[in-house]
Amino acid sequence: MEIYCEALVTYRKAMLNVRKTTEVYIDKQDQSKPKRNPWLTVANEAAMQIKKYGEILLLGPVSRARVGMAKSNDEAEDPMASFIKRRAGNG
Repeated sequence: MEIYCEALVTYRKAMLNVRKTTEVYIDKQDQSKPKRNPWLTVANEAAMQIKKYGEILLLGPVSRARVGMAKSNDEAEDPMASFIKRRAGNG
């Protein structure tokens, strides 16, 4: 959980720095081509960690479904509807 939270903080800091500057820049020593902002690399690596640890922590419906924790259609049914069905079957 701590790694997930740290990755989220890192991602937010990196994206804040990208917004303060630019996504690409021209290097003063090598002006032949634009360079990618290094903060984007930091943000992308943090985003990959967020995704990876989010799946491990079962934070998304897909990861919960993979381990059988997602509700089936029967479980998701309204309790009142279940009661009425049971009463109709018994009566």
